[in-house]
Amino acid sequence: MPYSTGNMSQVNKKANRAAVIVGAGTIIVGVVIIALCVPWWLDYFAARSWSAVNAKIVSVELLESSSGRRRHLASRRVVCEYIYEYAGHRHTGRRVGLEWGGSSGQFHLERYQQLLHHLRQDIPLPAYVNPAEPTQAVLFRTTNVMMYGIPAVGALLVLAGIWCLKRSGQVNARANAAMRAQTPPPFNNDRSE
Repeated sequence: MPYSTGNMSQVNKKANRAAVIVGAGTIIVGVVIIALCVPWWLDYFAARSWSAVNAKIVSVELLESSSGRRRHLASRRVVCEYIYEYAGHRHTGRRVGLEWGGSSGQFHLERYQQLLHHLRQDIPLPAYVNPAEPTQAVLFRTTNVMMYGIPAVGALLVLAGIWCLKRSGQVNARANAAMRAQTPPPFNNDRSE
């Protein structure tokens, strides 16, 4: 038995309401993810103009944390201490890169090996110093995949949410057209034929 106009209207209203809730929720999550990435990018663009000075590596360590049998998914983070001079003052730095926290894969392992080489060979490494705040320095001012991947996921969620909202409007328009097509024409009481 086909839906009556009343039942179809209720089903369409519920589907439309669900699509709006899912779409709006998805957009909110996407915007929050993108907003959380803004400090990364502000740091990245600010560090592009920081002054380069020679830094001496004092210590370097690779911290790994894994959960049970998933050793290949270990989260890695490089901890380093270095000394640099800027404007006649000696400073100690600990910030390695612009990214936050650890990540899996080769990224941190390669940085660790590079820093360990500089430590063992006693080779200076460039540190990029914030001229406005010389106690702030970073050894690597490049980006990694996470700095692009996480905002890309946020952008995809925003687009998916917009699609859901747009789709809910299309479903609603089609449902209204279908209901109008099912509605019988008004009774014509004109007997002039």
